[in-house]
Amino acid sequence: MPIRMEQDDPKGGRRQPQPNPNNNNRGSGNLGKLLPFILLFLFRRPKLILPVLVIGGIWFFFFGGQEMLMGPNTAIADDQSDNTEFQFGATLDSTVYDKAEVFEPLSYGSYSGSGLPPRISLKEFAPRRGYQGTQGSCVGWASSYAARTILYSRVTKQNPDQSAFSPSYLYNQIALTGCQGAYMRDAMEVLTKKGTLQFREFPYNEGSCSARPSANQQSKAQNFRIKGYNRLTLGANNYTPDMEGIKQHLAQGSPVVIGMQVGGSFMSQMRGQKVWQPTRRDYSMYGYSGHAMTVIGYDDQLQGGAFEIMNSWGESW
Repeated sequence: MPIRMEQDDPKGGRRQPQPNPNNNNRGSGNLGKLLPFILLFLFRRPKLILPVLVIGGIWFFFFGGQEMLMGPNTAIADDQSDNTEFQFGATLDSTVYDKAEVFEPLSYGSYSGSGLPPRISLKEFAPRRGYQGTQGSCVGWASSYAARTILYSRVTKQNPDQSAFSPSYLYNQIALTGCQGAYMRDAMEVLTKKGTLQFREFPYNEGSCSARPSANQQSKAQNFRIKGYNRLTLGANNYTPDMEGIKQHLAQGSPVVIGMQVGGSFMSQMRGQKVWQPTRRDYSMYGYSGHAMTVIGYDDQLQGGAFEIMNSWGESW
């Protein structure tokens, strides 16, 4: 029976401190980008990580009308940890997540089964890590800013920092009350039917999500629609992440958007760290909340296997 993750007690709107630009750990380009999906961790808590939707299989990616495969619903979340610098925004609800079709494993091409390379990274196609600030807009950052930009940059060879897509264009159309959350499936529906717009044409404002695209902007966004999406779990009623499927997509050049329960040491102890190792207390998920991020690579030889994660908490995380 699927588990239902209810919305956290909203405290949204409170002002949270900005990262200190003079922080000694700021600017460390590799901080917190590699997150291992430790097998023991997954076996004990298979629903802790809901692999959401895979953004775009490269094999059906077309310029001006790309397909993205993404997944679950985004979740509303409020920062309940001791570290109040970071915000969330993914609403993890199985009743919505179940509406997405489950991905069928690839059985063709160079990257199927044991033919997968030991490591893959799409970092060169990713824009610089942004900071979502006090707004619970992680779904927009993960799906439009990160994943959609990577797909576009990889095909067009354009500089991702100059051609990045706007998190607000998508998020503002699906934001829940108080700008503190959204469903990932809603994001996928917008990307499929309406597309998205580049950052320079629709800037991000962490203080408000009320701005709506004009008719002209909506027309331009149609050029960046995706063809569809699905989810990467082992089955319709089995929420265990399809690890092989995730790696297959990454090997084909397709980033994967995930919804994950985060908190504890994942937030407060990741500065200066390359790999997240959950503590004993993390397994209780005390104070954890839903958060959307983007998987942009993996390394089978890094501490037994790790995934490279692009977050929206700035470069200091």
